[in-house]
Amino acid sequence: MIRQTGSTPAKRAFTLIELLVVIAIIAILAAILFPVFAQSREKARQTSCLSNEKQMGLAIMQYLQDHDDTYMAADHDATSPYTWFEPLQPYLKSRDVFRCPSLDKNDETGLPVDSPLLASNGKEYTAYIINGLFSHATEEAKFKIPSEQVLVAEREKNINAFDYHAWEEEHASPVPQEPEEHGEWEQDHIAKARHTGGANYLFADGHAKWHRFEQTLRVGPEEFGMHNRDNLPEPEEDEHVH
Repeated sequence: MIRQTGSTPAKRAFTLIELLVVIAIIAILAAILFPVFAQSREKARQTSCLSNEKQMGLAIMQYLQDHDDTYMAADHDATSPYTWFEPLQPYLKSRDVFRCPSLDKNDETGLPVDSPLLASNGKEYTAYIINGLFSHATEEAKFKIPSEQVLVAEREKNINAFDYHAWEEEHASPVPQEPEEHGEWEQDHIAKARHTGGANYLFADGHAKWHRFEQTLRVGPEEFGMHNRDNLPEPEEDEHVH
């Protein structure tokens, strides 16, 4: 039997056009998938942040039980010896609950905000900021609808404060004002769009939920909305508990 022999045909290389087509397909897939991956990663961070606030809520509820239904005392500026989060330490397993994974590693001044950023009094700032209505040893009974009252929000980077004020001195009376009559309250202290166009909020009844900022302004006739649901007046400066 005669065996036929012959040269093996050479493998055909990709043409330039075929390579360009493959590269174009990869680029299209990357353009489609990368935003999806980024959104999924941010969603996971949002969930982690929400879990932090839920743990804070549980800690605050336990603190209230142990302190005659009275909230923590803290001051607004960095010179205060009192912070709202330090009294919660015995009720929490880790200080990491005060760090949001979506908060940038460094703020615009170059200071590290999660390592932690220290105030001038040596106290640690956190990724979260308490509503000033609660930071003057306020009694829980003062709030009529806790489920609609923001207790803790996410702190905007570069804002060096422990709490924010959802009222104005000239509008401290319980009489609701028209929105256009309000000037600027401390909205800039709140991170309004840290997570996919919104942010997480902890409410006075202990539940936490993601909201767009404008949604938190739609309770009641006053502009403050969920940040001052009962339109409470400004707390007195001498109400701190030492």
